[in-house]
Amino acid sequence: VIDTVNPVITLKKYTKDNKGKVVVPGHHNYSLVAFVEDTNIDTIKLNGEDYVPGKEIWDRISYTLVVTDKAGRTATIEFTIDKDYPSVVINGKKYEKNVKDTIYYDGAVTPTVTDTNLETLTLNGAEYVSGTEVTEDGNYTLIAKDKAGNTTTVNFVIDTVNPVINL
Repeated sequence: VIDTVNPVITLKKYTKDNKGKVVVPGHHNYSLVAFVEDTNIDTIKLNGEDYVPGKEIWDRISYTLVVTDKAGRTATIEFTIDKDYPSVVINGKKYEKNVKDTIYYDGAVTPTVTDTNLETLTLNGAEYVSGTEVTEDGNYTLIAKDKAGNTTTVNFVIDTVNPVINL
């Protein structure tokens, strides 16, 4: 047998019937399964351990899947499962105001976002750098999205103006 073709790996979104949508390697916020299209397989290793095609891959880590056929040809894919939403912490002096899903501050704030796979971070639609102080009065929406599509949205208001009482 002359084998000149590398094995082909298909990565799919995990479903119990293994009929999930085919996805490209990358960052995903759901479990995956891998299948190999080759009848001459020698080894299939997921992070160095034997892997059975079709078995759910669910741990929240990065993976390398290496398939080697009996002719020594290999195929490798890398992907990450990330089901965690970006964490947002806003340092500032809050005050109570009963408005759904909005935090009110009476001075400057410093939003900090942590996520190992952060893709975009915007403040009112413009690119934002985590840890940058926000000082101007106004309504703000901070959106943090990671490479797997997990998104955290935080609405906040900075209001430093004292109320005016008319007599």
